[in-house]
Amino acid sequence: MSSKAGGARVALVTGASGITGRHCVHACLKRNEEWRVITLARRDLQLGGEGATDQVQQVKADLLDKGAVEAALRQAGAESVTHVFHCAYLMKKAPKEECEVNLSMLKNVVEAAEAAGAHLQHVFCMEGGKWYGQHLSTPLKTPHREDDPPIMPPMFYFDLQALYLEQRVEQGAPWTWSALRPNPVCGFSTGSFMNLSTSLAMYASICKEMGLPLRFPGTVDAWDSLVDVTDADLLAEGMLHCATTPACANQAFNICNGDCFRWKDMWPRFAEFFEMGTAPPVHTPLQVMADKGEVWAALVKKHGLQDTPYNQLATWQFVDFVFTYPASWFSTVNKLRRTGFHAMCIDSDAMFASLFQRLREEKVIP
Repeated sequence: MSSKAGGARVALVTGASGITGRHCVHACLKRNEEWRVITLARRDLQLGGEGATDQVQQVKADLLDKGAVEAALRQAGAESVTHVFHCAYLMKKAPKEECEVNLSMLKNVVEAAEAAGAHLQHVFCMEGGKWYGQHLSTPLKTPHREDDPPIMPPMFYFDLQALYLEQRVEQGAPWTWSALRPNPVCGFSTGSFMNLSTSLAMYASICKEMGLPLRFPGTVDAWDSLVDVTDADLLAEGMLHCATTPACANQAFNICNGDCFRWKDMWPRFAEFFEMGTAPPVHTPLQVMADKGEVWAALVKKHGLQDTPYNQLATWQFVDFVFTYPASWFSTVNKLRRTGFHAMCIDSDAMFASLFQRLREEKVIP
């Protein structure tokens, strides 16, 4: 892959077929020839008409196999890589195993790039609310602040940041690092793990097809609590800002849309978009959606939708977690604003409506 602009930054994006990696790639493409991109993902990234595809080289490798990653990067010309955007994630049930595999992936990517001759300037790492203990499903101090202490390990974000990135810089690595901690990420994508907006649209569409009202399936505590979310395009812009702004070097930042809401206030707006009635919340674990593949297949045929496998569109376990969280979660984003990033002024209700509309226009949902 030759550079059309000698001074172009070259991004190595891992997990590029996921929601955060995909939007990072497109944020780079929006800047025309300022960035070139090499992707590392398990699946091909379908770029469509969303950017100049000649700016992107896609390679595949098992990120747990350092030798395979290094070979793939050498073949891809990774000596030109200047920035790593690590968006890959493997979920494991056992926290210790989750730490081991995710730390191995980050180390393998960074060290394989270095071994392939890359002169790295910056390594970005995606983090999230687990830093503050959200995955424990227990009430936490709000708003979350970046100087709040992490929870007791094992917790893989701690390993990625404290046990690798910080230590490498302390040991004299020639690059800086940064990390962002979004709350639930919402964006346009299919086949992405933990995409709240696509899962919500699927749930509403199936309820409507079955003649059911749009009923909140979570708990009363979640229904009433204050929460925030993060638009995937906003997140991607924040990633590029952190990776190229000296004031962000060697720090982690919260990022979210900039507003808070309650599901009980947002839910009628969802129902209005999908032209559905509502009913009082009833806690219904979303494992009940596992057998709705035939309903979805009928919707695909009836409306001529994209024939994406049912199990690649929604992450019911993640939606269950969001809708049963027992208390409020929201983050202060003043630290990131003080570095000059002022884009966090998105109305979340408008974001959801825009994403639902795009899913409809792209024939993902009816």
